Amino acid sequence: MFRTSILKLMPATEVGEAFDPQIGRPTKELHAVCGLLLLIEYLNWSVEQTANAWCFDASVPFALNLPRDKQNLSERTVDSYRQLLRESESAEIFETVDLKEGGGH
Repeated sequence: MFRTSILKLMPATEVGEAFDPQIGRPTKELHAVCGLLLLIEYLNWSVEQTANAWCFDASVPFALNLPRDKQNLSERTVDSYRQLLRESESAEIFETVDLKEGGGH
């Protein structure tokens, strides 16, 4: 369900507007990063736990529709994307997408 439904709801386009297509390093796959940020909130992970899960937990790349090999993500990158999303007008998506069974908190 996460791969086929929830990832499509992520505000990847809005987050991507913060990046210049001509300069800087390539960005991570934005739907996947937004999905990861949703997982952070749901699972109450620290930045360190999040970076480790992206790199070493095979279920995370699977849920985020990423290839299993060669996944790397630094804690600094997690923090940067988290800040970007919090400053974005799309942050309310985390209030409307509820991963808990039966909805509600």
